[in-house]
Amino acid sequence: LVGKNEDDTLRVWRVADGQLVVRDKLHEGQAYAFSPDGRQLALGYHDSVRCFDLATGQEINRWRLPTPAYSVAFHPDSRKLAVGYTSSAAVSVFDAANGTMLAELPMGRKTSQVVAWHPDGERLAVTGSDPRIQIWNVAAKRRVATLEGHVQHVPVLTFHPDGGLLASHSWDGDLRLWDPATGRSLLKLPFADARSAVRRPRSRHD
Repeated sequence: LVGKNEDDTLRVWRVADGQLVVRDKLHEGQAYAFSPDGRQLALGYHDSVRCFDLATGQEINRWRLPTPAYSVAFHPDSRKLAVGYTSSAAVSVFDAANGTMLAELPMGRKTSQVVAWHPDGERLAVTGSDPRIQIWNVAAKRRVATLEGHVQHVPVLTFHPDGGLLASHSWDGDLRLWDPATGRSLLKLPFADARSAVRRPRSRHD
């Protein structure tokens, strides 16, 4: 279980016994993600990414970033990490073991970039201040779909575990479900204003 205080102190507890595993100041960062295998936690800062071993609470890797991180997401195999930036014309994919940059996807300048891996591990969804959602084939470095419908910033983006649906929530107040293969909008629901509900990805207790 992870939680962040108002002073930007992030804490991670082991649910089985309530033991505090990681305690760290995010400073000017806000991005964090668990690896799907449950073994690592990645924290994104204004100048770097740090990875922690959840069994020991020890930092196992860190690498520099070209610009401050806004969101991070582990690949389904837990070996790669996608990083969305506070402001950039691209998002990056790194080797989570050594910090080597594996891909840089040029999607045009966006602020507050949000990234989400498709369960197949081949595609990455990206959105942010530009409300269009881009789907990229990472290995080919090719954009395969652009999902258009939201008219304001999109801070929440997540795939269904079977990969057949993509959910997004925007400051325009709409929750949308998409077919990520075709880019077709399947459902639009008026929802609570995302500005008052969730401004940042994964900013509440997970």
